[in-house]
Parts: sequence; C-alpha cells; structure tokens
Amino acid sequence: MPIPNQAFTIRDPGLGLASPGENVFVYFGCASQGSITEVKSFSSPAAIVAEYSQGPLAEALCHALVVGGGPVFGCRLSGTIAGAAGAVVKTAIGTSTGTVTVAGAAFDRYEAAVEIMTTGAVGVGEFRYSLDGERTFTEALTIPTGGTYAVPNTNLTLTFVPGAGPVFFQKGDLHRFTSTAPHYSTTEVALGIAALNTFLTINPETAIDALVLTGRNALGAGAATLFGAMSTHMAALAARYQFAGCMMDAGSGDTEVNVKTAFASLADARICIVYGDV
Repeated sequence: MPIPNQAFTIRDPGLGLASPGENVFVYFGCASQGSITEVKSFSSPAAIVAEYSQGPLAEALCHALVVGGGPVFGCRLSGTIAGAAGAVVKTAIGTSTGTVTVAGAAFDRYEAAVEIMTTGAVGVGEFRYSLDGERTFTEALTIPTGGTYAVPNTNLTLTFVPGAGPVFFQKGDLHRFTSTAPHYSTTEVALGIAALNTFLTINPETAIDALVLTGRNALGAGAATLFGAMSTHMAALAARYQFAGCMMDAGSGDTEVNVKTAFASLADARICIVYGDV
C-alpha cells in the first residue's frame, strides 16, 4: 500500500486579489477577446487577462486594480477602428542590406524596436525586441529561417528581408515602428451605455463614480464628436440618479492646436478630457 501524500503548489501572491477600493469605476474599451457590450466585475488582474487578454481595456483595468483597488468593472466594445502598425524605420550601424517589415492589426499601442544582436543572415543572426519604447527588451532570439516571426500577444508579424548582402543583418542595427490600438465609435459607445443601463437595472444598489473611456482618439475632431455623445449619455445617467463623472482622451493622436480648436465651443462639468500620456 503506498504511503499517503499530498502535493502543494505555493502561488505567490496568493489569489492576486486587489485591496478594496473606495470608488466604483466602469471602463469601456477594446480588447483582443471577451464578451462584447457586457459589464463585468473583476477583483484580480488574472481574471481580467483571462477574460480580455490584451488591449487598452485590459491594461487600464489591471492598472486600476493595482493603484486604486477593486472591484473594477469593464465593458468591451467591438472596436470597428482596427489597430495598425506604421512604417519601420531602420538605423544602420554599417552597410547591412537587411530590413524588417511589420504586418497585422495591432492589439494595442506599441513603441516597438527590433535590435540585431548577432550579425548574420536569416537562420543565423539574432535579434531582440521591445514594445515599450526600448525600456525593456526580450532575450536574444534567432532570426527565423523563413524570415517571419509572430510577436506574441500583439497580432503583429515581423518579416526579416535579407536584401542583397554581403552583410545582411548587422549587430547594432535598429528597426523601429509604432502602432495604434483598436478604437470605437459613438455607435459602439451607445451600445456600451445600453449594457451599463441593463447592469444598473439588475443591480440597483450599485452607484458608479466614474465612467472611463480607455484608449486614444486619433483626431481632436473625433474626440469632440465622442464628447458630445458622452455629454448626452452622462445627462441620462444623472436622470436615473447615477451622478457619475466621465474621463476620456481628447485626441492625443492629433496636434495640440487641432484639439483646442475641436473643443473650443464644448463644455460639460461631468466630463474630464485628457491630452497626452497620464
């Protein structure tokens, strides 16, 4: 008869539950997966990632739990404006002919860099990459023999194009690009508001403090249109005794002058607009 035994796996930091928060925030935004236009409650980053995986919504919710405590509420919008990667700009050390291209609808906004770590052709040279403006990098990876590399959790694919040589990819070469995240329209926000109203009807004891629209608007004019729609939505929430505020991006993909022009005649005490990174 075998000796009775038990195996334990110690997980640190335990369940990963957030500390209780003092305010109730509802976040709207895009994510790479999860149910659409349904308000859900979360008390741990692990649960957020399991539901939404990648994207501005998941990122904002996880940050809110860590900083402000929980629970927090999220509502995924479908995001008809797809994420996209821009052109790759190469900074060469010498006379290498290798280039890198990128394709795919990005899950989030990235400041990407691909650095060649070992000189060589495909299947020989090595590279590493960063998605956060070169603050952190991956370990060194071999350039795939086929030339293509799918960047995990981004929906982006890198293609290494050797060129004519004789030096293909040279140690120290940098290939940089940025991407935009998927975003939503006023129509999708209206669907999110309808889902929020349904949630509040089912949970009448819930009083929300703020509604947060995650992600960046590409243009100040687009942000101003969204502002006008949110002004109407926030007034409707107040009519049902939900005296909440709203926070949204002012169009950080645009110039300051254009944003100021777009918002010159707009005002709503319930809405806080933000320009740039916070």
